[in-house]
Amino acid sequence: MNNVSKSLIVCTILTGLIGCTGGGGSGGGSSRGVASKVRVGQIGSTNTRANSVEIAAIAKWGDVAQTAGNYSWAKVEGMKIELTNIRGSQGADLHSFKSFSGDGEIEMGGDTGAINLQADISIPAGDYTEVGVEFKNAYSVKGFCRTNNKSLYTTATGIKECTVNCGVGDDLPNDYDYYTYNFMLPEAPDGSTVMESIKSNFSIAEGSVPKLTILVDTSFTVACADSDADIDDSNDAGSMAPFKWMLQNGVMSDYYLGTEGNFGVGYLPIFTYVTTDANAALPIGETYAASGIEASIEDGNEVADLVNAMITTVAFDANDNTIAARSRNFSGDHQTDLQQGWSGFSTDAANSYTLMNGEHWSGAAADYSEARWFMDRKIVGFARSINYTSRQTIDVVDGPECGMELSDRNRDCQTGGPVTTYWKRVKR
Repeated sequence: MNNVSKSLIVCTILTGLIGCTGGGGSGGGSSRGVASKVRVGQIGSTNTRANSVEIAAIAKWGDVAQTAGNYSWAKVEGMKIELTNIRGSQGADLHSFKSFSGDGEIEMGGDTGAINLQADISIPAGDYTEVGVEFKNAYSVKGFCRTNNKSLYTTATGIKECTVNCGVGDDLPNDYDYYTYNFMLPEAPDGSTVMESIKSNFSIAEGSVPKLTILVDTSFTVACADSDADIDDSNDAGSMAPFKWMLQNGVMSDYYLGTEGNFGVGYLPIFTYVTTDANAALPIGETYAASGIEASIEDGNEVADLVNAMITTVAFDANDNTIAARSRNFSGDHQTDLQQGWSGFSTDAANSYTLMNGEHWSGAAADYSEARWFMDRKIVGFARSINYTSRQTIDVVDGPECGMELSDRNRDCQTGGPVTTYWKRVKR
C-alpha cells in the first residue's frame, strides 16, 4: 500500500465456490432464500473444531521478533471483532444473508484454526458476483511487540512498556490483557462500520444445502509504533501500515493516543468459501516472508527483515492443494516484483506448486461480473516448508497476462529477466 491511502486492507479471498441449494430459510434481509449455514472463525496452521479461542497459556517476550527501528509487527494472541452483516451482490441487487444485532462478536487468537461462530443464514438462489462482510469499526486486541528500544504490550487500560523482566525467556506482565480501540479504521467512510468485499462469480441453486465459511487470519495484521516513532509522518523511517497512511482530515495522533506506543490494524486477511460437505476440514494457513534482497531472508535460522518483507499466507486443503493466498506489507522494501493477489493455483508434483500473481481487475463488464486477479506474474516450484529456518529461492517470471494492457494495474512483461526472490516460512 502506498503512503497516500488510508483504507484498511481487508483481504477477502473466495475459493471453491460451487452451486448450492435448499429451500426457504430465515435470517438475513430476504424473506425467501436457500436455508444455509455460516461458520466464522480463524485460519491456523493446525485445526480444532472447538468453538473457543486458542490462546497460549504462557506468552514469552521471545515469541515476537525484535526490530532495529521504532516499528514492528505485533504478536497477536487475541483479537475481537463484531460482525454486523454478511451480504452478497446478485446483479444490481444487494442481498443480506445474515444480520447480527449484538450477537456477532468473534474472538480469535493463536495459531489454531477454529470456528468461533455458527449461524443460520438465508441466501436467495441465483448467480452472485460478490460477497461482503460488514463489522463494527472497533476492535479489541491482546498482543505485544519489541522495537529497537521498547517492549510494548496491551493492557485493559492502555499500551504499556515493559521495563523489568522483559528478556526473551520472560513471561508477559500480570496486567497483560485485551485493550479496546473505539475504531479500527481511522476516517472509516461510514464511521461506525467497515464493509469489505470482493467480486467473484458463484451460484446458489435449488437442491442442496450450502455452508459459507469465513476465516480470518490474525497473523501479521497488527503493527506497533513506539513513542519514538513519528506516526504523523508517513515517511518516518520504517513506518508500517496503518501508521504509513495519510488521512484526509487530521493526523494519526488524533486517533492513536498512547504515550508509550500504539498498536494498529493495517491488514485483515479473510478467506471465504462455500461447501456442501458438513464435515469438510478447515484449510491450513502457512505464512511466508519473501524478499528480492537476499540479506533480508537469512538461511539456516529464524531471522528475517519482517518489517520490509512481503508477508504471504497460503491456504491448503486436506489434499495439500493450494486453494488461496494473499500478500501484504507493500509499504516495505521487499523488491519481489509481486502484488497482493494470487490465483491460478496448480500442484505440479509432490510439494511443488505454481501460483499466479497480480493486482485486482474490475473486468470489462459493467456489473463487475468479470472481476478477478490479474495473472501477469507467476512463481513455479514453490514448496511448503516444515520449519522456520530453511530458505528457498524462487524466480518471479512473466504470467500469461503480462503486457495485455487490460487496465493500468495490468503490468508489462519483464524486460530484465526473472526476479530472484527468497522465501522462508515464519511463525504466525
